[in-house]
Amino acid sequence: MPDMSGVELVQWIPITRPDLPVILCSGNLPQVSDSLADIGIHHFLQKPFDFHDLAKAIRKILDDPDRSCNGSGQPDSASES
Repeated sequence: MPDMSGVELVQWIPITRPDLPVILCSGNLPQVSDSLADIGIHHFLQKPFDFHDLAKAIRKILDDPDRSCNGSGQPDSASES
């Protein structure tokens, strides 16, 4: 995105769509001082990931929309069963 970073986008989404959950997909852990949950990220997927990992993340959010990064601010592991 030429005009903003992904973290800036994540911070902007709750202002315009507070009902929209966010899954952050990155090859690196985000370099932010706040926890992922505090900036509005509901789930983190480390690249590379497969469609099964993405489907599990979406299912978790749909089943429990209040779930934010394991509830501890730490990203969920793509290796969870």
